[in-house]
Amino acid sequence: MGFARPLARVLLAAFWLVTGILSLTIARSEALFILGRGGFSPEMQQLVLWGGSIFDMIVGAAMLLKRHVRTAA
Repeated sequence: MGFARPLARVLLAAFWLVTGILSLTIARSEALFILGRGGFSPEMQQLVLWGGSIFDMIVGAAMLLKRHVRTAA
């Protein structure tokens, strides 16, 4: 069972990293559409999309650094 925690950490990190990358690439138009339906102006859509994607990637990278896992999770 000692492998479960490191495996979970790596899988969650991969999830956050992939989510951030996909939001800026393949799913960009869908994300902007959803933000537009949520009432965001076109300028704010870009800001929120970039900010959210970068935040996702930072969370994923932080989870890969073992010393940050206890404070992040």
